[in-house]
Amino acid sequence: MHENCSSPEADSPRGGTPPTESETSLQQSEARFRALFEQAAVGVAQMETPTGRFVRVNKKFCELLGYGQDEMERLSFMDITHPDTLSADIERMNRLRNGEIREYSSDKKYFRKDGSPIWVNLTVSAMWAPGATPDYHIAIVQDITERKRAEEQLRMSEEKFRRVFYTSPDAISVNRIADGLYLSINRGFTQISGYTEEDVIGRTSFEINIWENYDDRKKLVDGLKKSGVVENLEVKFRAKDGRIIHALLSAAVIDIDGEPCIIIITRDITEHKKTELLLRDVQRRESIGVLSSGIAHDFNNLLGIMMGNISLAQAQLPGDHPALGNIEKALSAMERAAGLTQHMLAYAGKGKFQIRTINVSAVVSEHVSLLTVSLPKNVKLVTKLPSSPVYINGDQGQIEQIIMNLVINGGEAIGEKQGTVSVNLETAAMTSDELAVYGRITNTRLSEGTYVKLDVSDNGVGMNHETINKIFDPFFTTKFTGRGLGLSAVLGIIRGHEGGITLESTEGRGTTFRIVLPACPAPESHESSATDDAAGTHPISTTVLVIDDEPDIATTAKEMLERGDFQTLVATNPVDGVELFRQSHARIGLVLLDLTMPEMSGKEVVEALQAIDPAVRIIISSGYTEEEVAKRIGTLSVAAFIQKPYRLRSLLSLVDGVLHTPGG
Repeated sequence: MHENCSSPEADSPRGGTPPTESETSLQQSEARFRALFEQAAVGVAQMETPTGRFVRVNKKFCELLGYGQDEMERLSFMDITHPDTLSADIERMNRLRNGEIREYSSDKKYFRKDGSPIWVNLTVSAMWAPGATPDYHIAIVQDITERKRAEEQLRMSEEKFRRVFYTSPDAISVNRIADGLYLSINRGFTQISGYTEEDVIGRTSFEINIWENYDDRKKLVDGLKKSGVVENLEVKFRAKDGRIIHALLSAAVIDIDGEPCIIIITRDITEHKKTELLLRDVQRRESIGVLSSGIAHDFNNLLGIMMGNISLAQAQLPGDHPALGNIEKALSAMERAAGLTQHMLAYAGKGKFQIRTINVSAVVSEHVSLLTVSLPKNVKLVTKLPSSPVYINGDQGQIEQIIMNLVINGGEAIGEKQGTVSVNLETAAMTSDELAVYGRITNTRLSEGTYVKLDVSDNGVGMNHETINKIFDPFFTTKFTGRGLGLSAVLGIIRGHEGGITLESTEGRGTTFRIVLPACPAPESHESSATDDAAGTHPISTTVLVIDDEPDIATTAKEMLERGDFQTLVATNPVDGVELFRQSHARIGLVLLDLTMPEMSGKEVVEALQAIDPAVRIIISSGYTEEEVAKRIGTLSVAAFIQKPYRLRSLLSLVDGVLHTPGG
């Protein structure tokens, strides 16, 4: 073992005898070798072939591995070789020792002294003449760690690209620019279009006729020629089965192995387009509904003026007048015209609630069997109802729809496991602060008071925050199929009943919907109280106050009432009407009130009149249906309703009946 691992001392072969010419040449050759060995920019090592022990290493070799030169002399190549490449290295060394090969080159991984790995390119050459014993060999080592790192990053990048390419739900294809041939497609392409790799690879989009509109393809080509990139181009494709696919297309020019290609990413927006069309249709219908409602309202007013005046004319003619037949035909035609306005109001969605006093606990009890049948067999329905009835003013069919919808949704959320859907009902006095949370979703402000509380709970899969935020949106659904209108409809019904809703849900732990609806007294006690109070405090009077913002209608109503010998006061402004009632309510027996007026709504006028005299008799007059009127005035009670337009005898009969009925 030499003390200097880079080169042994060159001893004079003959002591003090001058070297021969050949010896001098050999010494010079060895000196050049030592200089080259030591100054090489790469790591160089002399190794024993049989053992793989390092005999000499240069400075660069030591720097690469972090060892001192004396430390390297105590090591063999097996001490520093990473296990990943050791077996291949041993196999090559054996072949070198057996004379099968004289050199080899490979990439391998070493361990530095500090334990960190280093990639090197190793070139090994034997140091013996052909046929001689292989005692030593030279190893040249070059650090390629950065190259390997770059290769690994490239490999990982390509792997990520492959994963994104093949797993993306969007359709992705790579086409050659030169001839447009498909080079590659992903799974999303097959799922969206129905075409397989066998169908498209090596063919063009023209050959498989995938473009529905070739102007779309021209837009793609023009965009790529202009900037090399196209983003969110809306196009149409034809699927293998003939379906038309609406899509957003993005594309870019890329280089693949030196060949220019196009990568095209296509997102299927067919369902989105369908939803968009549905929403547009809903908005169109809403706009038509608003227009229809306005037209119907104004038309009813005109019909009211005409029918009222013709009825007055009819009443002033003798019974044998030849014009009476014509007048009756005109009145009948007006009634048919009024029927048309009701159709327009129905289209506008008015009057769909049949408002009655409902025992909600009875509704739940009567529908337990139906609800149970509607649930899967693995789901149990549990109800907890109060011992005494709870009442609301509302449409029983709509309330049934709320309960049915939430119970069925709860059963579906449970899935195939054993579970429970619970329906709990109670009444509670609630403050404004307590009600605030119930009004957030409905975007309404609920007044404090007594409410019926309906809770529907399940122990199903629950919902995350994102789903909770969308659950009441039209067309949103978490189901595989369906329109997703159920909870949106529930929300509309609750709003229509001036109630509120909130929900609590945790993923994996179930959902609870909490609904509040304004409670009302039982029908018997309500009617009895009104009758007793009114009968004892309100004397019968024949003076009628007409409040209608249409002067012609108000005048016609006045003339019709006076034809029936009723004294009449008229106000064409709701504020003036309330003030006139305040001044003269002692002699006013009845108020004929228009529902829709500026400055004050019909409900506000009713509240103002009842605040002055709780026993006031009020007949609501409107072109809307009685159910729509009930919806607008909520829990307020009035004596009667008359549909515009009306005949003379209909008005007089109703007014006379209300005035002469105890309590109105």
